[in-house]
Amino acid sequence: GNQPHTHREKNGGTMSHHARPGAEGAVQGAGSLPALVEVLADQEERRTLHGHFVRPILTGPAGRVELERLLDKDRKVLVTGVAGVGKSTLMQYIAHNWGCDKLWTEKFDYVYKVSFKTYLLDGCTSQITTAVNNLRQPEARLKAFIAYYLWLAALRQGNVKKEVRDYMEDIVLGDRTLLLVDGYDEVRHYEGNAEFSALSAVLMSQPYFILTTRPNTMRESIRNRFDAAVDNEGLDGKGIEKFITLHGEGGTGIKQFLNDNPDVKKVCSVPVNAAMVCLLHKELSCKGHVTVVDLYTNMLTILARRFYTKANNSEETPGKTEDDLYLISCGTFCNHSEMKVLRALALGILERDEGLIFEAGTPGQRTPHTIHGAIGFTGMKLSPSAVYGVGILKMETLGEDHQYSFIQLSFQEYLAAYELKERALCALRANKKVTEESERLARMRGKQEGDGGEREAGKDAG
Repeated sequence: GNQPHTHREKNGGTMSHHARPGAEGAVQGAGSLPALVEVLADQEERRTLHGHFVRPILTGPAGRVELERLLDKDRKVLVTGVAGVGKSTLMQYIAHNWGCDKLWTEKFDYVYKVSFKTYLLDGCTSQITTAVNNLRQPEARLKAFIAYYLWLAALRQGNVKKEVRDYMEDIVLGDRTLLLVDGYDEVRHYEGNAEFSALSAVLMSQPYFILTTRPNTMRESIRNRFDAAVDNEGLDGKGIEKFITLHGEGGTGIKQFLNDNPDVKKVCSVPVNAAMVCLLHKELSCKGHVTVVDLYTNMLTILARRFYTKANNSEETPGKTEDDLYLISCGTFCNHSEMKVLRALALGILERDEGLIFEAGTPGQRTPHTIHGAIGFTGMKLSPSAVYGVGILKMETLGEDHQYSFIQLSFQEYLAAYELKERALCALRANKKVTEESERLARMRGKQEGDGGEREAGKDAG
């Protein structure tokens, strides 16, 4: 599902699909629909973009924007949207449709879909530095970035047949190339970094590109360099109905459930939330009144039960007993030891504002920017494998290095909000105790002063 680009080559006056050496095109693997939450789908085979993708609503200053018209007048387009709304999936959908001769086929010969998250990996920045030193060309930075993404995609699929520098030789930039760059919000903390600024400058100099980010994560000076900005608003009412029909076993019972819970229906404009409703209704047969908090709490519970059940025979992520699984089903799951660590970690990473990828860290750390740090911060006696074993984190392994992130940003935001709530309640309870103690001491002082006054009055009377 991570195939980055397709090259279309003219052959005898006709257009034919041609996967460049070492990188299959969007026509092949990129036709898979990415799981909206990676472990949310329980089926063996991933569903296809062609049959199951529901187009989101795109809006600009003048109103609704049709995807096909997005590049009619503008060349550099910024797409914003909240976590889970499907910005990454939209980029893949564009690449896939172009590769299938359904979108901008006469406009572009090359389409490269890449993710800024790749820049956070040490190997990527190392490759960029090497390319710049060897080639001494401004575009070498961008080519190395794209090439590393292609190489990494092949590595993840066990299909590495050449080196990063070989991928660089195949990359073509220019007026017939479209760049789809996902996730600027992942690297916004690099805005003051000289090397990243140089990469961004080369990217901004390209004739055509579409870039995605969360709202309010880009400085105005950078935002103003785009020809147009559109907002990915997610699904409208018809889109929600189509989504639950496709992903919710025909939508039986879910439509009535959403009508009974308008607050939940409202957040289903974000496809991740709609996907959670479909799964929860399937596994729990949701009925009656349900809040958005219930939605996320139950979803995390299901993810943990699934992960623990699958991990029962794994030494690295030991499973749980039936008693543990029963406790996970209770409403107190977010207060389990592992979840307390994940809550602190979720908030700590967002507060740090240095990207959403983190490491295991080292024992003894007490700042919640790593897994060990969150364990030390909360005082829980757990191992990083136990925290990872909840199934809410995903791990990226390159050589001996392990890097982690939450499986979905919306889950991280929920846990961070939960942690903030708990800290606020804790502070209120502590303040209440202080107030009660102050009032108790004041009453004691008043009583003592009163008793002393009575004694003085008795002496005067005597």
